[in-house]
Amino acid sequence: MPTPSWSDTLRSELAALDCVKDTARLEALHAELCDDAPRDAKLTRKLATLCADHDANLQVGASWLLRARLEWLAAEGVAPTPAFARTLADVLPELRDKWARQHLCQCLPLLAIPSDAAPAFEDFLRAAAGDPAKFLRAWGLDGFVRLSWQLPRLADEARDLLTRAADDDAASVRARARKLVEEIERRERRSRA
Repeated sequence: MPTPSWSDTLRSELAALDCVKDTARLEALHAELCDDAPRDAKLTRKLATLCADHDANLQVGASWLLRARLEWLAAEGVAPTPAFARTLADVLPELRDKWARQHLCQCLPLLAIPSDAAPAFEDFLRAAAGDPAKFLRAWGLDGFVRLSWQLPRLADEARDLLTRAADDDAASVRARARKLVEEIERRERRSRA
């Protein structure tokens, strides 16, 4: 009998969890993945494809692990390739769970988006920035503004989103907008120096 692949094992592990609540087990799984395959690009791509699973719980767990992995890789000085961003762009339309969508919005600062993948990210982040779920809305705003730094043609729309977010009913959205404005001001000061 063949040994199950790590992706089958991971799928089983995630299926056994409540991936919204059991972050301690997700952290342990992430540590295991980092130990077993520290810089394996195939693992990172597989996590991205697991995000598109039809099971919402699996989407949440896989997207949490993917975000944690990208953050870990960034700390190690490893940047995702444009090919990875394209893989992720293909996954975005499949995401249904609000937490999975939020996790992927939180990945945007770690990605350089190639022009051919930009429309998928634009649509995804625009929808997230207008979502009824306040934390998803906050992180969708964050992602869209950061995408506009890579794609200047989105600057006017990003400014409009920031202006509306300043008056949002949700404190989390207003706080995220303030942090983005502060970051924009820092970026502008650095560019003038």
